[in-house]
Amino acid sequence: MNKLDETDKHQEIVSKTIKEFQKRDELLNEYSKQFSEITSVISDLESELIVWQKEKEDLQKNPVNQEEVETWQNQINSIENNIKDKRKELETLQEDIDEFNLEVDDLSGKIAIIESEQIEYIINTLQDQQGLSDNHWERLISDLNLLKDLWKVQGKDYDLNKFVKFFKSKNIEIDFKLLNELFDESIEFFIPSIVTEFLNSYLADFNFKNIADANCQIGSLLFQIELSENTNLTAFVDKSEDEEVINLIHSNKNVNFEINLDEFQENSENQFDIVFGITNNTQNELINWDDISDNKENISFLRVASKLSKEGIAFCILNPELRLNWEDTSIFSNLGKYDLYINAIIRLSSEIFPKKDSTRTLLLIKKNKPETIFVGELNNSSKEILLENIKKRKSGKIPQHGILTDIESFYSFSNLLAKTESEYFASATGLEPLKFKDIVNYVFSSNKFSETSEDFNYIFLPVVSNANAVLSSQEFKLKPENYFQIFFDPEKVLADYAARFYNTKLGKKIRESISTVTSIPRINKKSLLESELYLPNLDNQIDIVSVDSLITELTTRANSNKLKLWNSPLKVADIQKEINDMDDGKSEEKFEQWIESLPYPLASILWCSVTNPIYERKVKYLLHFFEAFSEFNMALLLSGLSSDEKFFQTEVTRCFRDDSRFRNWYFKPTFGNWYKFGSCLSKTVRRLLEENKHKCLEVFGNPDPEFLLKIAHKDLVTIFEEVSNYRNQWEGHGPVVSEKEYQNRYKILRSVLSRVYQILSDAYENTFLILPLQSSFEDGVHNYSIRRYMSTRAPFKPDNIETVKLMDKSKIYLAHENQRKPVELLPFVINLDGACYFYNGRDYESGQARYVSYHYHKKPEIHLPMDGLNQVISLLKP
Repeated sequence: MNKLDETDKHQEIVSKTIKEFQKRDELLNEYSKQFSEITSVISDLESELIVWQKEKEDLQKNPVNQEEVETWQNQINSIENNIKDKRKELETLQEDIDEFNLEVDDLSGKIAIIESEQIEYIINTLQDQQGLSDNHWERLISDLNLLKDLWKVQGKDYDLNKFVKFFKSKNIEIDFKLLNELFDESIEFFIPSIVTEFLNSYLADFNFKNIADANCQIGSLLFQIELSENTNLTAFVDKSEDEEVINLIHSNKNVNFEINLDEFQENSENQFDIVFGITNNTQNELINWDDISDNKENISFLRVASKLSKEGIAFCILNPELRLNWEDTSIFSNLGKYDLYINAIIRLSSEIFPKKDSTRTLLLIKKNKPETIFVGELNNSSKEILLENIKKRKSGKIPQHGILTDIESFYSFSNLLAKTESEYFASATGLEPLKFKDIVNYVFSSNKFSETSEDFNYIFLPVVSNANAVLSSQEFKLKPENYFQIFFDPEKVLADYAARFYNTKLGKKIRESISTVTSIPRINKKSLLESELYLPNLDNQIDIVSVDSLITELTTRANSNKLKLWNSPLKVADIQKEINDMDDGKSEEKFEQWIESLPYPLASILWCSVTNPIYERKVKYLLHFFEAFSEFNMALLLSGLSSDEKFFQTEVTRCFRDDSRFRNWYFKPTFGNWYKFGSCLSKTVRRLLEENKHKCLEVFGNPDPEFLLKIAHKDLVTIFEEVSNYRNQWEGHGPVVSEKEYQNRYKILRSVLSRVYQILSDAYENTFLILPLQSSFEDGVHNYSIRRYMSTRAPFKPDNIETVKLMDKSKIYLAHENQRKPVELLPFVINLDGACYFYNGRDYESGQARYVSYHYHKKPEIHLPMDGLNQVISLLKP
């Protein structure tokens, strides 16, 4: 038995003992409760008995009451019997309680022994924690949580102080990350090292003597920044217990503790060169102070920061990401009242806080007001270039590396990114931006909506950025209060065009860039009035709407013919002729253009089917295509979801739970395996797009959400299952098949392929596979020459892209237009000398990985070492 197995067995014993103790303790409490209830009932009965006996004595004084006396005596007898029964119950219950107490005492002794063993396990692990793997780390956390439970069931303290004292008593170095995992506090004990490294580098040339932390915790930046020996440290804490635990951990630091902020602030001589703060803006409880309404931590930070020296600087980490609203009474929107000004806003990427899975903000605040603020993002690849740019106060090549902007126009980093993306999309239109307020006459909220015969040229724009703009209140999908009614200048804008524009990718990105609020992004009137649109002149607007209507008309006619086809199946020839007249013989041409837009691993197989004149081969290639497509789609989904390991463990591993029917399936995968597991991954993506859209897009490299909705479409799984059934059915017919039968099979598969065409459509218009070639590095950005691994055949189109991450020339990557974080494609699909191969299982004889190519006839199968698939197999194992 290896060490991990021993640990698992030990944890199981400890967990079982704790549960047994808790169960016994719960039963004992229940019996004690029953004992008290019965005792109370007996007491009530005895009191009642005294009353009846007294009344009986009074009745006996008069012989006339003989009948009543008998009645009273019967009642007295009944009460006495009831008391007797209850006392017997009490005796039985007491015996059970005594027995349970003995069992609990035995368990208590057992738990005391187990506690000692548990502590020994933990000490041995902690002493070797530098080399802990992820599995050992998780077990350590589990062991410590079990120790916490052991202390809890014994009635011992199990709070932060207890653990700090425990670590100290065992001479074990305290790990803030470990404490953070154990207690999961909203104010972190653990600040990731990348943040402290960034701040230490930023402050390298800064002279400071007095430093304070407005909301001091044990992992405060106060104790992580590089300091000189004569630096004075001041920690503001809520209670003396906080002071005690900080002193325990940082006994080598000479810290001045302050609890009473009011007294401290009255002393005008107090000044600090640096102020730190960590605040939690998810707290809903607001307090009022000096015309400010905010949570306690933010107000504490403001009061301490107001004591900054003239050249001082304050740093505040906010959870979640900062969003500024200049009309509210929060402190960060009103710093100017206290001669404090935001100098820089650094978004701390969610990859820095993987367990929390959310972005934070690092604010830099000074006494002097800057002309512009510096905005950027600190992530695992941006530290050096971000540091260089913030020191030089210059913009980087990409927003994450820094951008100088006007503070009054800033709302959040997410809005800034959306604005940058909207400008990129707009550049492709060739149109100049128009100020919204220059082309609009009125903007009304729901209480002023007007749709009389005299009203014209208006639209209804939803305040939520993902809902569609409409031309009439009859088309509302939301409540009226969730819309603005916008009256456009009829000499500049056609309302019908404006509504359609706001529903395009560019229109929705513009709406996203002016949306506010965290959970459900909403547009406010002020930000709408300050926004921009990209519209052609009025004549072009009318032409575009006319063409768009024609396309809609053709779609309507096509749907009408589809209905006729199924209502009048014998008129198929007539309907075919009408379709041909509509299409003018170009449908096959358009279909082939769509094939050219697909990734090479798929397009190459379809092209083999299209160009082969023999129907038997056409059918074979299409069957290969659907199986390859199911594997490719699963590989694509798994590659994105697994690009963040912790996120994958939390959200995706349920798809690969242990099931004896599919154990080790990846060594001999089938068509059914690919679409079965792909189905679960698709459901996961659709769920995440609803529940955690930002993170879901991030792990896939920030594509257009429509791309993910298309590749995770639930109907694709239905299609794969349908084709799998066709294949099984046709294979059961034996080897002899007529040419006519192959033609019919081809028509069936071609009609199924049309459904794929409808689902994917232009999914790969702005998303593509790439093969990296050469690269150079400048200003924190990798400039790659690549080949787009798209279309039906080589040579692949050369191109250049910018990324913030290194790429391996031997791998395939998924990339998106105007995004710089390509996602590595897991080696289910590989490229070898221009030929594409799909993983097809482990070869029984050689033990190597078998890859097959469905389009390269010279070498249709290759074998490679299984080592290259170790990462993939670790993901697929339950």
